Amino acid sequence: MNYELSADKYMLLGSLPGPLPGEPPVCNTGVNYQTQTQTQTQTQYQPHLESSLDTFSGVFRNVPSLNDCYAIVTNIEKAFDDRVVIHPDKAITHGRKWDGHSSGSLRGLRFYWQRPDFGKPGQLCVYVSGRALAQVEQSSVKALFQKLHRIYNFDCTRFDAALDDYSKIVSFEQVLQAIRDKNYARVSKFRELRSYSDDDEQPGLTIYMGSTSSDKMLRMYDKSVESKGEKDCYRWEAQFRRFKANVVFHEWLSPDCDENYLASIVVGCVDFLDKSSGDHHVDRLPLLPWWEEFLFFVGQGTRIPCKKVVASLQKVVDWIGNSVAPSLMRIFATHPEEFMPWLQCSMDEAFERFTSSDIAKMQIYQSEVLLF
Repeated sequence: MNYELSADKYMLLGSLPGPLPGEPPVCNTGVNYQTQTQTQTQTQYQPHLESSLDTFSGVFRNVPSLNDCYAIVTNIEKAFDDRVVIHPDKAITHGRKWDGHSSGSLRGLRFYWQRPDFGKPGQLCVYVSGRALAQVEQSSVKALFQKLHRIYNFDCTRFDAALDDYSKIVSFEQVLQAIRDKNYARVSKFRELRSYSDDDEQPGLTIYMGSTSSDKMLRMYDKSVESKGEKDCYRWEAQFRRFKANVVFHEWLSPDCDENYLASIVVGCVDFLDKSSGDHHVDRLPLLPWWEEFLFFVGQGTRIPCKKVVASLQKVVDWIGNSVAPSLMRIFATHPEEFMPWLQCSMDEAFERFTSSDIAKMQIYQSEVLLF
């Protein structure tokens, strides 16, 4: 596909910057770091750790035309040295219904297209696989999406970050024992999965930390089994979705993002603590020694905040109209004279039970436009 951006947009995209002279490239094979501070102990023992962006996907929310869709696809094709075929009129369901999609990628790029409709701009969903990211420098991916985001408003819906521990500082048994002893925080669900194959000399073990339906989940597995011996390491892989995915993606996209950021959001998904004291205040509990050692080399974890949700008053209005109004009508139809005094008295009593939180919500609701 050879479609280029129009002159003004192409000038904004420009050519992608490469690494500065003398600067080592930062590739998907990882940010290779040994320690954060140079001490006698660290000089003696330098574990091999690598962090990387493994997978991400999202939606360009403001794509005015099919020509813009082709322009985005062309620039992403060039960045990953791949080629796809766009079928703009072949509808497909991928989480939702899309008007068109792509095919033919050799590196795992996927695109889904929604045409403009009734004044609303079109949308383009993009999926970038770990296989595609492994072929390019992360700096070039960041540069491309920084510029595409400024034009077409990119929202990330999934972001997978990986931390590969080649020195195997933390063992599976240490993690499993901590789970059995309930010496953990930040997650509430765990699942252990063992996979067997006739060709495998040893079974594959994956520990899932967190719910698959939540905005955050952490996995630990033996990469040497998964990669058939190509990478001999234990992988810690964090998957962020929806709101949290968008937060971490745009922080990673920021020019000021620390090179240790990907590793920090991985270890920030969970804490392994010594709860033997019985203290229920998590912040006062000491870390388990092996987790403290791991964080000594990786760095402190970064925790991603949850989205603050304020309930909509429109939903309350709709619920009353659909569910409560029929019951109110029965009372009014059978006792019309007593109905209004009773309703007014009930509302007065409800107001007397209001808390400071209810009062604060009323101030927010005053600016909401309701449809009755």
